[in-house]
Amino acid sequence: MAALCGTAALPVAAAPPAGAVNPTIAVSTFADVVNGDDGLMSLREAVTLANGTAGADRVELPTGFYDLTICDEVRATQDDDNAHGDLDHLAADRLTLAGTGGKATITQQCDTTSGERLLDAADIEIIDLVVRGGDTPADGGGIRTGSATVLRSTVTTNMAGGDGGGISATSLDLTSSALEF
Repeated sequence: MAALCGTAALPVAAAPPAGAVNPTIAVSTFADVVNGDDGLMSLREAVTLANGTAGADRVELPTGFYDLTICDEVRATQDDDNAHGDLDHLAADRLTLAGTGGKATITQQCDTTSGERLLDAADIEIIDLVVRGGDTPADGGGIRTGSATVLRSTVTTNMAGGDGGGISATSLDLTSSALEF
């Protein structure tokens, strides 16, 4: 597993052979940190690591609470490197965020006047998670995506000035899940 140092960009890996699956990225701390020297993998670091690999990625989160607390109102609206604010998965490949052993809860804690969604991704799969607290003047308060698959999850208390307070998606598959206000 590659270590992250600050906000340095990771090299893009060569495309995996057809049918190959990237190794699972295991989150090992509930803290919202970017520190490649601590020996831990935060959710923010895991999404950044997934950005640096070709092919689909799976990030596993142990049951617990993941509060996104690294906020910077000035940078958050221009941030695609996961250093502040929302989580951005920049690759077109699928990103799977999966709770293990029960539901994990991800909450956007950035209280900015410009608003901050929780997750921005082209293709996302959410399994056994609670996604809450996103707020943006644009589309997708909780999640903004092209394609979303939501399994055994709850997307709640997210707001958007545009479409999709909880999820804004061109394609959405909900299975045993709830979208709540």
